[in-house]
Amino acid sequence: MYILNLSLDFRLFMHYNIGSTAIRKNGGFTMIFFRSDYSLGGHPKIMEALMAANMEHTDGYGDDRFSYETADMIREMIGQPDAQVHFMTGGTPTNTITIAAALRPYEGVISADAGHIFVHETGSVEATGHRVFALPTPDGKLRPADIEKALLHHEDEHTVIPKMVSDPPNRILPRRKRCQG
Repeated sequence: MYILNLSLDFRLFMHYNIGSTAIRKNGGFTMIFFRSDYSLGGHPKIMEALMAANMEHTDGYGDDRFSYETADMIREMIGQPDAQVHFMTGGTPTNTITIAAALRPYEGVISADAGHIFVHETGSVEATGHRVFALPTPDGKLRPADIEKALLHHEDEHTVIPKMVSDPPNRILPRRKRCQG
């Protein structure tokens, strides 16, 4: 979910059941969809860059100059010149592979009950054998006290150990915080 900062002359109507927002301006409506960033067109600057590189032959799948240059930029940004950088095709495989690689088979990940990995990952995390501890929160945000409760749930070697926290940027915010004038 994206957070919109709109001026006061806009009216924001949330449609939770279809994952879209209607913005009314000058007597008309403009729909903004929050289902997925994959379902929208590209930003004009991105499309411009794609058109500029369109006829350049690349092998793709991470074995091209664009991937190499991007990996070098990431290494420089994190100050780790020897870091291995791997590109994924989307959020679900990225989350699934990262969680499966980081956790032992008897460990799980803590998420808000409105968290993306619990609601929208179609069971992919659980399919790797890792439990998602979905904690109820009033606003989709995890707080230290919430995490502490999940940690206390681990009683002994017969229960899954909560070992990772997922607090995604697409958390659900209370309605009053969605539209700020």
